[in-house]
Amino acid sequence: MRVVPVPVLNDNYSYLDHAGGNKRLAQHLPQLEIVGGADGEPIPACTRSVRDGDRLEVGELEVRCLATPYHTQGHVCFVVQEKGRMGPAAVFTGDVLFVGGCGRMFAGTPEQMHSSLHTLAGLLPESLVYCGHEYTVANLEFAAAIDGSNPAVLKKLKWAKRQREQGLPTVPSTIQEELEYNPFLRCREPAIQRYCGTLPTAAVQGGKAAPAETCLPKDGHDPVGTDDGQLGSAALGGAALQQDGTQQEGPGEEAAGGLSSREGPQVQRPKAALERAAGADERAAIETLAELRRRKDNFGVSAKLVTAAVTVGGWFGWAP
Repeated sequence: MRVVPVPVLNDNYSYLDHAGGNKRLAQHLPQLEIVGGADGEPIPACTRSVRDGDRLEVGELEVRCLATPYHTQGHVCFVVQEKGRMGPAAVFTGDVLFVGGCGRMFAGTPEQMHSSLHTLAGLLPESLVYCGHEYTVANLEFAAAIDGSNPAVLKKLKWAKRQREQGLPTVPSTIQEELEYNPFLRCREPAIQRYCGTLPTAAVQGGKAAPAETCLPKDGHDPVGTDDGQLGSAALGGAALQQDGTQQEGPGEEAAGGLSSREGPQVQRPKAALERAAGADERAAIETLAELRRRKDNFGVSAKLVTAAVTVGGWFGWAP
């Protein structure tokens, strides 16, 4: 699919770096339709306001609107496909999702931030990501600082630096790539949670604390047992509650905290417990995301201070 950006998709939101040319465009092309989000701050020269799920057509292209608030309350992403064709699309993400990073939380909440990024992560893996700024190298340097054992991060960073040295863009990426190296889409990964100090301990395995990912369900699926809620005693211990609220014993001695350190047969975990676990997993992901964004802001400030110090030092002949 060949994508050619057109002025009608000029606006993700109202800030001047995205909407500063609207009035001049409208003056030169009075018939032009300028589309922007209906919520949040007014968008200059906007002729059509859209909300989540709205659709519009631009020539042979169909555009689906996704409300993605948190950077601003009116932020909208545009998913573009050729009419009548299924499969991967191009998504214009503005300041919500960048290559290797995400936008700052100016007007929303951590919950909105999590929800908006989750919405984009749910697009088809091959979907192309066209973001609003070229921040890739700085984003991946931060990712490498916290997730340096991830080969996808290091490979993409090396490639991005080479691209920029040659004056070439790093945009677009794909949703699949972002899921591999973008820390803001990987907030359930133990390495990311450990860095942020939000790694929960929800099970004991072999006498060692294990991260919540080993026993907390994700997207309604149970990674340890089966989708009907069965979990091995390695995650839950030698005793567990059956779905009727009774306790089913598993073999093995009980370790500290009432959890077994031995393998046993699968046991039934009550629906209420699964829901609580899912809620805890979600809260941990949101807390991680908020802390990660805060640390990214500080990381950027520190990098600028180092650059400034080296520059000033050069004026006076100091070596770093």
